[in-house]
Amino acid sequence: MSTIVWTFGVLVSFPICLAIIFFTIVNNIFVIHSVLTYPSLKSCENLLLVSLAIADISNAIFVMPLDFCWRVIGPWPFNTEICFIHLTSDSYLCTTSIMNLVAIAMDRYWAITDPISHTYRRTKNFIISLAATAWSVAFAITILPLAVLSLFDVFRWPKNDCYYPRGYILYVTFAQFVFPLFAMTIIYCLIYKEVKEQIETIKGRCEMFTKIGKESEPRLKPDIEIKQKNRMLSDAFKIESERWQSKVSLNNEMKNYFFIKEREKLSLVNERRALILFVIVVGVFIICWAPYFILDNIFFFKPDLQRKTPIAIINIVYWLGYVNSACNPIIYTIFNPEFRKVFKKILKIE
Repeated sequence: MSTIVWTFGVLVSFPICLAIIFFTIVNNIFVIHSVLTYPSLKSCENLLLVSLAIADISNAIFVMPLDFCWRVIGPWPFNTEICFIHLTSDSYLCTTSIMNLVAIAMDRYWAITDPISHTYRRTKNFIISLAATAWSVAFAITILPLAVLSLFDVFRWPKNDCYYPRGYILYVTFAQFVFPLFAMTIIYCLIYKEVKEQIETIKGRCEMFTKIGKESEPRLKPDIEIKQKNRMLSDAFKIESERWQSKVSLNNEMKNYFFIKEREKLSLVNERRALILFVIVVGVFIICWAPYFILDNIFFFKPDLQRKTPIAIINIVYWLGYVNSACNPIIYTIFNPEFRKVFKKILKIE
């Protein structure tokens, strides 16, 4: 087994990679602990965030340390079996993360477009089955093809090196990155359209009831004068009484409407906030993983370019993808008030 040569690059990358691994594990543990412990976050939909956090923690424990040793030592220092485990785990957990993001996007879409039905449907078992589907689809996309290629000797894993079968990166780029990203883009566009239409509907109803309230007041003023001038007349009193009851009834209807309207507005604000949060999560995912897929596909079509590319650039691009696993909890802290409050409690920050 090769030994570590402590060059300047190794000395710089060593603490950075350890920090990425450490913060990925700790931050995602915070997410899991927060959702499972604090009442304000104990909603079924947040179980999908737990599923995403488990994938990120698994990546930090099973993939990052081995990849770090590989990048630092140089040539692949382990045997063929470990190479197979490392590459399949790497591809699988990456795919699982984006499949969980797709599941989260679908849950948001159902919650906004069909809130009543989805409220009853969104049980703990439903969310768990949705997360299990994300993990299963990722398994079918990544591990099954590699297992089949190995089982039928279509591809033999190298003994002194470690790399994917030729063409696998091109396949997995579309299967785990392009197609899911395309699906999420469509889903979030539909969510944005639905939220915008609901806000316009609420504004229209608010303006209608405000207009009705203003038009009803002038008709009530003469009745107030009649009541003051003709208190002793029974007929006038009855008319005023009926008018007053009509006004009370109208006011009650308006109060009920505005109460419902405020609840609807609050619900839409929460959904829109969640939409912004997950759009940011997806955006960070693209920033972190797009360079990796672009670079690997360039190397697939032009292998000679890989030998000419500085190893430092390759390592930075590859580890930029791993940084995504540490970013999700930070995004929740900054853009989600509930998570921010809970994280402050955990860290005992006033």
